[in-house]
Amino acid sequence: MKNSPPLYARLAGWAVACAVGAAATAVCAQNAPAPAKTLRMAINNDLKVVDPLFSNTYVTRDYGYMAFDTLFSRDSKGEPKPQMLERFTQSPDNKAWTFTLRPSLKFSDGSAVTSADVVATLQRWAKRATMGLLLADSGAEWKVVDDKTFSLQLKEGMGQVPLILAAKTLFIVPEKQAKAFPDAPIPEPIGSGPFIFKRDEWIPGNRMVFVRNPNYVPRSEPADGLAGGKRVKLDRVEWRYMPDANTSTSALKNGEVDIVNVVPPDYQAALRTDANVRLAQTGIWQPFMVANTLAPPFNNPKARAALLHLVNQEEILAGMGFTPEPGKSFYCPAVFMCGAPNETAAGAEAFRKQDFEKAKALLKEAGYKGEKIVFLQPTDGTQSMAALIWIQYLKKAGLNLDVQVMDQSSVLARVYKKEGPAQGGWSLYLTASKNADVDTPLTNGWVLSSCKGSVVPGWPCDAKIDELRDAWIREGDAAKRKQLVDNLQRRFYEAPPYIPYGQYPATFAARKDVKGTELFGMGIPIMWNVEK
Repeated sequence: MKNSPPLYARLAGWAVACAVGAAATAVCAQNAPAPAKTLRMAINNDLKVVDPLFSNTYVTRDYGYMAFDTLFSRDSKGEPKPQMLERFTQSPDNKAWTFTLRPSLKFSDGSAVTSADVVATLQRWAKRATMGLLLADSGAEWKVVDDKTFSLQLKEGMGQVPLILAAKTLFIVPEKQAKAFPDAPIPEPIGSGPFIFKRDEWIPGNRMVFVRNPNYVPRSEPADGLAGGKRVKLDRVEWRYMPDANTSTSALKNGEVDIVNVVPPDYQAALRTDANVRLAQTGIWQPFMVANTLAPPFNNPKARAALLHLVNQEEILAGMGFTPEPGKSFYCPAVFMCGAPNETAAGAEAFRKQDFEKAKALLKEAGYKGEKIVFLQPTDGTQSMAALIWIQYLKKAGLNLDVQVMDQSSVLARVYKKEGPAQGGWSLYLTASKNADVDTPLTNGWVLSSCKGSVVPGWPCDAKIDELRDAWIREGDAAKRKQLVDNLQRRFYEAPPYIPYGQYPATFAARKDVKGTELFGMGIPIMWNVEK
């Protein structure tokens, strides 16, 4: 069977045929091919890596959900649901698990997805991803049972295996690629998801292109969060890299793009008055300050607890331009997000009111004697305004601050340097994570990062947090997990891995002819079920 000519060739041929005479006009009008449905989205970060296992940036994660599929995905309630799986079983002790793939699954090149592909992907993932390492520490053994069935055997029971397998870096690739690149990024991954990434049209620093994957078979149930049926209603999606908010919002107003993925607070008012544009929420951000726990004074948990006493959430968020709804507050004492299943106020009571004297006392107890504290101040991004407020707080607490100013990309490059200020390193920096990345003890990287080998900048380690987190992961009973979350958060406030200061909405804007963006509320601009 011959391949069909490309769309543009078919359109051109139709146009020539219908130009021959008026007699054919009516027939041609009835049989005219529909124009390709293309959606263009402005994004504020550039795609650098096309293997999600080798990048923790949000743009790479978003690309992953476009081009690949997952074994499990989290629904709108945060619960893991089977995605590529038809079913799974577990033993009463949570040590033995068996998984069966859905029928008719294919990669974007048309080849069938088999258990061998999944197991090879899992074994590659387990060497690098934090959650994969967690399973490996529990003695994980993955085995192919048949083409559609594979198994997991653990030495220690673990009740949260489905949530672990819903990890944002676990995207299924073919066995041949997983084995060919065990310790390096796959340069041209073959996808398993609803869209195909057009590497031949990729212009780094400018444009990324995705087209509908004709081989993808969606689940039958309705889409719910990141789970359910991923039905593609677009022929083509273009991501346009526009880091300047003024440029992206102007492009939206002019119809040059259909969506702006991130709209800063000071640009939202103007867009709300545009009759062709609507604003909505794409998840919730938790902003926080990270301390280098490998260098004094923040290697002492008392010094990090001192930073908690400096926080005035409402003041910082107002300074960043965020205004809560009338009668509401952005204050949130929950480490694992307010409004989420693991919300609790346990341990936060002593930190509700800003207390500089208590902070000074704790710094003294931690042995701080006026040594230089290097604070990395970003000049761009949402955290730039928060940085100005934090600088005043830190100085008022008596810290000898060395403020080093740089753009956000330079900050993110610098924080992987483990040395302290005396060796040219750093002490403090600001960042933020989306709700799905911090709302459980398992998905929260700074809590998950352990004394066995911390992987996030700041490299926090607390044996008691490790113990409580591991107990939560292994516990299968929901009521017992709730008590463990309370105990874990109490310990968090005693020895904080990082310093959260509230939460605020992540806002995107779209032209009103774009429909189906309700699922953006999961914090990821997923393009299935979206249409123009």
